[in-house]
Amino acid sequence: MRTSVAAALAVLALAAPSTLAAGGAPLASTGSASSVTASTAVISGTVDPNGSATTYQVQYGTSAAYGSATAPGTAGSGTAAAPISVPIGGLAPGSTYHYRVVATNSSGSGDGADATFTTAKAPPSVTPLAPGSVTATSALAAANVNPNGVATSVTFQYGHTTGYGSSSAATSAGAGTSPLRVQATVAGLAPGTSYHYRAVATSADGTTYGADTAFATAKAAPAATTGAASVVLTDGARLTGAVLPGGVETTYQFQYGPTAAYGQQTPLAVAGAGTTKVNVGTTISGLAAGTLYHYRLVAISPDGTTAGADAAFTTTGNPASAGAQLPPISRTTAVAITSSSVQLDGAINPPAKSTTWWFEYGPTAAYGSESIRQTMSGLGARPVNVRLAGLAASTAFHYRLELQTSSGLYVGPDATFTTKAIVRGRPSGLTLSASASATPHSVAISASGTLESSLPGACNGVVEVAVMRGADTISLRSIPLRGDCTYAGRVSLPRSATGHRVSVLAHFTGNATLLALAARSVVVRIR
Repeated sequence: MRTSVAAALAVLALAAPSTLAAGGAPLASTGSASSVTASTAVISGTVDPNGSATTYQVQYGTSAAYGSATAPGTAGSGTAAAPISVPIGGLAPGSTYHYRVVATNSSGSGDGADATFTTAKAPPSVTPLAPGSVTATSALAAANVNPNGVATSVTFQYGHTTGYGSSSAATSAGAGTSPLRVQATVAGLAPGTSYHYRAVATSADGTTYGADTAFATAKAAPAATTGAASVVLTDGARLTGAVLPGGVETTYQFQYGPTAAYGQQTPLAVAGAGTTKVNVGTTISGLAAGTLYHYRLVAISPDGTTAGADAAFTTTGNPASAGAQLPPISRTTAVAITSSSVQLDGAINPPAKSTTWWFEYGPTAAYGSESIRQTMSGLGARPVNVRLAGLAASTAFHYRLELQTSSGLYVGPDATFTTKAIVRGRPSGLTLSASASATPHSVAISASGTLESSLPGACNGVVEVAVMRGADTISLRSIPLRGDCTYAGRVSLPRSATGHRVSVLAHFTGNATLLALAARSVVVRIR
């Protein structure tokens, strides 16, 4: 019995140092690779520190010699296996990699088993580029695309927002391994509008969406279509055409002359700011008989200038014979007459290489006014014209064309024209507000309002304001319109004259631009 106890104590004595000593080398177990892409993966595994402070890392490479390792991680000093997860990056697409988990502490190292994974093949890469050749209705969308060795097709998605909505036809980017510029024209765009686009590259290895690129189309210049010349006479013609303003305030003129270099133009006229074609026309005069003339319509807006196609006509009659000599001033005509303006045309055969010309004009044959003097160079008959404005309506004017050269002054014959009468418009309305302020002995009546009209020059004249008690007028006052077409006035009356209620009437009497307007009335109670 004593022998058995002694033997047991001896065994315990030998076992005690093993129980109290520090742990041994760590244990490492290699797990699976997950979230594998063309260039990254996540490695899992377990590490048992075996009771000592332990670090771990993942060794990896394209062979079992590895060659790369992750930064060390801390596994603690436990005595049980704990899971780890380590991301690795910078991998080559479509490649097989070996890997293992390695753990290290003061007692040594533990290596997990070797394992492998294969990275995904790389989809094409896309680098956006700025658009080229941007016009009012189209643009050249572009991007650099690397097919990464696999046949790749590219489309461009585009639209007003990053939701796009439209797509170009597919184009090939090849199957190379370096970036290639790919582009496509996107058309049917709206002028002056913001757009977005992106390239979409697709191969057997996947689809890549490029970053968004924004651009704005150019604003559209107005369209000008030269029409036919009608009512062609010996010394003039009616020129026609059509202008499409494109929603922007647009003016137009006709250029004309004996060659396609033109040399003369009609005064600017207004085509408006609509979005549909406007038919336009003007009459030119002072032309030579039996002569070919070129002309074209030109439209102008803040968004650009557009010239229509060249056209031509020949005036009627016989041209001057070779031996005949036209006089320095052969004809003058007044056209395009309005209530305040006129175009004066003339025909000049310059008697010298440098000639200055102008029109004199005025209400009598003494004239008194003249147009801006202009100088022309060279010889040969040619038309001239000038636009006069600021004239009085319904008035007869005299005018004549004059030339000045180094050899003397040439004066054309006197001619006349009469400006048209002003056609007065009708106001849209007249507003009226009235109120009363009473004391025991007097009443103050205030009246105000606005004359409603969109015609220029309308805000002048007077509004007659009457205060009525029954059928009797107890006050009548003329109140001038202000520059903004408003009016306001006040009148004081004895309390005995007004009673408990009066009517206030406002009547616009008219002016040079507007017709008179029927009276408006309101009832004012007096307390």
